[in-house]
Amino acid sequence: MRKGQSKDAQNTLKAAVAISPFAMLRQKQLVDVSERLLDTETVAGCYKQMVKISANSVHESPELYLNLAANLSELCEGDDSEEGKQRAKEAIAALDKVSRKFKKDPAVIARSLLVQSRIYKGQGDESRAKSSLEQAIQQIDPETAHIDTRLELARTLYENGEPNAETVLSELAETYADNTAVMAQIEDILDGSKGRKEQTRARRLTKQGIAAFEEGRLDEAIAIFEEALLITPRHVALNLNLLQVLYKQAQEQGLSSELKQKCVQQLQNVQHIPPQHKQYKRFVFLQKKINAL
Repeated sequence: MRKGQSKDAQNTLKAAVAISPFAMLRQKQLVDVSERLLDTETVAGCYKQMVKISANSVHESPELYLNLAANLSELCEGDDSEEGKQRAKEAIAALDKVSRKFKKDPAVIARSLLVQSRIYKGQGDESRAKSSLEQAIQQIDPETAHIDTRLELARTLYENGEPNAETVLSELAETYADNTAVMAQIEDILDGSKGRKEQTRARRLTKQGIAAFEEGRLDEAIAIFEEALLITPRHVALNLNLLQVLYKQAQEQGLSSELKQKCVQQLQNVQHIPPQHKQYKRFVFLQKKINAL
């Protein structure tokens, strides 16, 4: 890990876990490196094993069940195959279990309902998704709720397309502007990535787009960034990457009505980000440049 060889580290930890699968710390180490690699399948497998080996022990915690369900939710989002349905069913079962085991903890119940809402949303069951979200909201006091619960609420509102989601995220960003861990989660929610496989593909396309831009192949860069945005349309940095290429093209070729419309659209796509967002200064800079044209 110190050498930056995350994939080799993951393979080594997988071999260690295969030999000694009941070590909680080792499973957690494998989770950490797998999350860096956006390998949700391995992460879900680890949480499944940790839930199993921690049952009725001092290691058992609501987080294990909630994280298992959340990762399974990502894996089955938009997947109506038998495997997708089975993963959704397994995620709901994990939430049912954590709700029974920790029924005296309102925060656990609320977070369970929020993850449940995302599972139903991902499986196309809009009615149940909305019902679970409404039940969760009734149990959450925004003034006193723990930050984990508030982030879970914000993520669920955002993924369900609720109109007040951006307001909730902006308020959180203002309150936790100096908390890098919370801000990282807020930015992740605002990027709106659909799933780990899609994130990996979008990252690959982004690298290709940047290379094309740096080499002056502007039309190719635009096409690549537009393809990536079909996967993660809300990704802030990606929208700004495309805007930067469009600005460069406008400088070289002039601002046609079509190019102007594209620039305006890209600005609208990211105008919701709060001032605390790490890309906000870049957004303001490009906005001024576009307006000056």
